[in-house]
Amino acid sequence: MASEGQLWSWDVPPKNGKEVFFSRETYEKYSLAPSLLELWNLSNRLAKTDAEVLAKSSGNKQICNVQATNAVEVESKTTTEDDPFPEPRLPYPFTSCLTEKEQKTYLYLMTKFSKQTNQFPLNAASQRELLTYLKMKEVVNNEVAEFMKFAQNAAKSCTQDYDSISGDALLYTEVITNAVFNSTFKQ
Repeated sequence: MASEGQLWSWDVPPKNGKEVFFSRETYEKYSLAPSLLELWNLSNRLAKTDAEVLAKSSGNKQICNVQATNAVEVESKTTTEDDPFPEPRLPYPFTSCLTEKEQKTYLYLMTKFSKQTNQFPLNAASQRELLTYLKMKEVVNNEVAEFMKFAQNAAKSCTQDYDSISGDALLYTEVITNAVFNSTFKQ
């Protein structure tokens, strides 16, 4: 409590309607939440970049047994200060042919059939699952081969990225390489 005529340091003197201690303006001034104007600008910027990507999309298609997807070619852009995530220099030309549900199914079947070491007779349901797994495995293997080609081409065209490497990354690479060599020579 404050003694007569003396205020404690944490006491706030009443303003008597002259000034508001906590108002909407003070909240907006010191709040970390984005303002309505910032949200509007962000949504417009995202809509503009989506429109640019659709305008630049080509007619290339990748046809899979499961689903066909359109390939989108995006030219590399220089990064600006207002872009939170810069565009990659070489964006991946297409996404997976498998939907999210099919990817989960593939992972389930892969774990199920990788654990089975003996080839005992399968019932009808297991045979269907095995055939589904083998078809999906073929699609995934094709996608992995395409991605490896893309990764090699990206590494060739972005050689300046490999000019400098941090000390930790260099140490990690040396340790992994030595471990692989040692395990190879032991076998």
